[in-house]
Amino acid sequence: MEAGHSKTTPPLPPPAEGVPDSIEIWAHPPQRKELRPLPSHTLDLIEKESLPANRIPIPTDLENSHSVIRRAQALFKKAQPDNYNRLAFSLFTMERPKLDITVSRDALDRTLRLLAALVQAIEARGYQIKVHENRAQAVVNGEHVSFSVKEKVNRSERTKKERAESREYERWKYTPTGELTLSISSWASGTKSSWKDSRDQPLEGRLNEILIGILTHAALSPAARLAWEENQRQQELLRQAAERHRLVEERRRYEHRMRREALATQFDLWAKSHELRVFLKECEKSFSLQAEPVAGAEVRWLDWARQYADSLDPLKNGGLREIIARFDDSESVN
Repeated sequence: MEAGHSKTTPPLPPPAEGVPDSIEIWAHPPQRKELRPLPSHTLDLIEKESLPANRIPIPTDLENSHSVIRRAQALFKKAQPDNYNRLAFSLFTMERPKLDITVSRDALDRTLRLLAALVQAIEARGYQIKVHENRAQAVVNGEHVSFSVKEKVNRSERTKKERAESREYERWKYTPTGELTLSISSWASGTKSSWKDSRDQPLEGRLNEILIGILTHAALSPAARLAWEENQRQQELLRQAAERHRLVEERRRYEHRMRREALATQFDLWAKSHELRVFLKECEKSFSLQAEPVAGAEVRWLDWARQYADSLDPLKNGGLREIIARFDDSESVN
């Protein structure tokens, strides 16, 4: 605004030839992960999955499905909708499904049939389904690949009328959409790991693509796991080095504190012995000014007192040499 009127900004001149017309600014540059090439036998398997003849069919029911699927179907009958209207189990539920599913009741049958088809295809190709860490996982050439399904929910604000009629005091309500996302996870990273429903292509038509993803994850997992283990090893070496450094610094601070304390102690002893000698000289003067000659008791007492003063003095009792020796020893250790 200029004097109450909008100011028109003149357009920039066109860039010179060869100069880009846009740039990208990143607070942190994106890290590009270079994926390892897949083994040739994995590429052959992926190519076979692309053939129409190998298309994974969807069962019409779950009667002949894997036992994990059938058991999940039975257990989900006891589940109740949570705050997002997706099925959940009570904290006191003893047995829960071995499938990682977060969907509404309306989407449950479709979800189970999708997983039944995927599980059947995995086993038909010579791989296994095993329960690991209380979750069913695909095992491909010894590598575990977990999978899960989650339904998208839409959030909307309740009107005052809806709150009054339904006695719901929560501000938001959540409505399941029927849109599913199937995700897989393993040691591998940087490769596709989730597939969503779309209008043009629901998950039913993408099971072979998902199976290709499982094969890819299984092929990349060994190298990823080794890289992680090497990273952990390096982190442990750094931790040990940091711990050694901390201990050295702690020892150094301890030695410095002990040196200061020893120095202060020896100084105090020297000052005390010095003051005692000054005091004893005054005592001797006092004895000499007496009318009576100095008796044997006074002489013996002065001798004892001087010896005591000498025993306190680090310059005479070896205390100074002792702290210097400890100083040399600690310096050689450090």
